[in-house]
Amino acid sequence: MIEINIPSLTSDELVKKIEQEIKRAELNPAQTSSPRSTLKSYTQTNVQVNDIYGFAKKIGKFLQRKGLDKLVKYIQKTFKLYPQNRVHVMSDFTKYYDEEFIKNAYNLIFYREPDEHGKNHYLSLLRSGKLSKTEIIASLYFSKEGREQNIVILGIKKRYIASLLYKIPLFGYMAKALFTIATLPKLIARINSHENLFYTQLQTKSSNETVSNLAKHLELELQTKSSNETVSNLAKHLESELKSSNETVSDLAKHLESELKSSNEIVSDLVKHLESELQMKANLKDFELYMQTVNYAKEYMRLTEQTMQNLINEAKKRLPHEVLNQEELKLITEEEKYKFDNFYIEFEDKFRGSRDEIKNRVKAYLPYIEKLPFKKEDIRSLDVGCGRGEWLELLQESGYIGSKGVDLNRMMVTKSKEFGLDVEEADVIEYLSNQKDESLSFITGFHIIEHLPFEILMKFFEESYRVLQKGGMVIFETPNPENIVVGACNFYTDPTHLNPIPPITGEFLLQQNGFIDTDILRLNLSKEVKYIKDGSFSDVNDILFAFTKEQDYAIIGYKK
Repeated sequence: MIEINIPSLTSDELVKKIEQEIKRAELNPAQTSSPRSTLKSYTQTNVQVNDIYGFAKKIGKFLQRKGLDKLVKYIQKTFKLYPQNRVHVMSDFTKYYDEEFIKNAYNLIFYREPDEHGKNHYLSLLRSGKLSKTEIIASLYFSKEGREQNIVILGIKKRYIASLLYKIPLFGYMAKALFTIATLPKLIARINSHENLFYTQLQTKSSNETVSNLAKHLELELQTKSSNETVSNLAKHLESELKSSNETVSDLAKHLESELKSSNEIVSDLVKHLESELQMKANLKDFELYMQTVNYAKEYMRLTEQTMQNLINEAKKRLPHEVLNQEELKLITEEEKYKFDNFYIEFEDKFRGSRDEIKNRVKAYLPYIEKLPFKKEDIRSLDVGCGRGEWLELLQESGYIGSKGVDLNRMMVTKSKEFGLDVEEADVIEYLSNQKDESLSFITGFHIIEHLPFEILMKFFEESYRVLQKGGMVIFETPNPENIVVGACNFYTDPTHLNPIPPITGEFLLQQNGFIDTDILRLNLSKEVKYIKDGSFSDVNDILFAFTKEQDYAIIGYKK
C-alpha cells in the first residue's frame, strides 16, 4: 500500500512523483516473465500496462476522496491513463446510421443497450434533422450517466462547444454557416444520401442496391477525408469508384435523368389529381349554394302556400253568407311584402358572410355589454333587424338570456326560431311604441340605420331613448363611408340601402336625441396600409389611408 501525504505536496511535486512511480513500474517488469518468449513478452507488456493503470487508479480514488476531482482528471488526461477500449474517435460512431447509430452510441458510451424511450427520442431528433450525429453523441457523452463511464472521445469537446455556439443568436448563425462551408464534402454526402433515399422508391431492386451501396460508400469516403479536401478531388474519387464498378458517370447521369423524368411524371399526375380534386370541391361548393337557394325558395313557397291556404279555408267557411272584412282583405294584400324575403336571405349568405364569421365580428361589442351597471340575469335587450340571429345567439351563449330580436323578414324570423332564439316578426317603430318606459337595458342594430329614411331614423332614436333604462346603451353598426371603396361602391351592393351615414353625422344624431358619452367604434380594417416614407408623398399617404381604413363603424351612446 503506497501512502501519499497530500497536504505536504504541491500539484507540481505530485505530478513529478507520479511520473517517477510510472517510470519505476516500467523499469521493473514482473519476475515471472521471460524475455526470450514472444508470447511471454507480450503478456509482460500487458501486465506492465495493467500495473500502471491499477496504480494510477488507486491514486485517483485517493485524490477523489480528498476532493481533488479536477486534479485527477488533469493527471488522467496528461498521461492518458485510460483503458485502451475506453478511448474512441468520432468515426467509431458516425460510420453507423439511423437506429444502428443510436444502438452503437449507447453501447460505446453507456455500455448498455438503449432503452425504448431514449432510442425513440434520439431517433426522432436524428430523422427530423433537429440534431446531428455529433450533437447526439455530445448529448450522451456529457450526460450524468455518460460522465460516470469515464470514457474518452477524441475531439468531442470541440464539437460540443461548437454546438453551443450555434445556439447564440446571429453569431451562431454565422458560425454555423462558416462551419458548413468548411465541411462542404460532408454536406454533399448527406444530400446524396437523401437523394438516394428518394430514388430507391422508384427503382428496381437491383438498381436500388447499386445506388444505395454507392451512396453509403461515398459518404464513408467523404467522412474519412480531411475537411480541407476540395470538391474537385471528391469528384475525381467518385469517378474512379464508378469506373471500378464498371459504371461510367455518363451511364449514371442517364440513369438518374430517366428516374427524374419518371418522378416528374408522377408529380405531374399528382398535380392533375389535386387540380381535379379542387375543381370537384369548387363544384361541390357551387352545388351547396344552389341547394341552399332551392331550400330557401321551398321555404318561401311553403310559408306563402300556408298563408294562402288559411285564407282560402276561412273564405270557404264564410261564403256565401259572409264576406271578408277590411282587416282580412288587408292581410291578403300585405302578403306581397314578403316576396323579397327569399332574395334578401340569399343576398346575406353571398355578401355578408357565414354565421361563424358574423359571430366572430360582433364579439367586439361584448366588452361594452359587460360594463353596463346591471346584473346579467336582469338585463333585457332588443336586437333590431336581427336577421339570421348571430348576435342573439352570441348573447345567449354569453349568459344574456333576456335578449329578444325583431325583423320584418318572415323567413329570417323562422330560421332564427329554429335556433331556439326569441324572435318576433314586427316593425321596429311599432314594436318600440308598445314598450314601457325604461324597460330595456340596451338596444342594438347591425346594418339597419342605413335602410331608414331620415324621419323614421329620428323616430327610431327617439323611441330607443324612451324605452332605455338609465345607464342603458345603444349600439348601431353601419358601413363606413370614410373608406372610399365602401362609400363609392360597396355600400350600393345592397339595393335596399338609402344613403351612407358619415360617422360624425351618426354620432350627432344620437346626441340630438339625448344620448350622452357617445363614441365611434371603427371596425373591420380592410388591410394594413403600407405608407410611402418620403415626406413629399403625404397626400398620396392620405389617399392610401382612405382606401384601406375600417369598412364599418358603430355609434354608441348612453342614457343619463
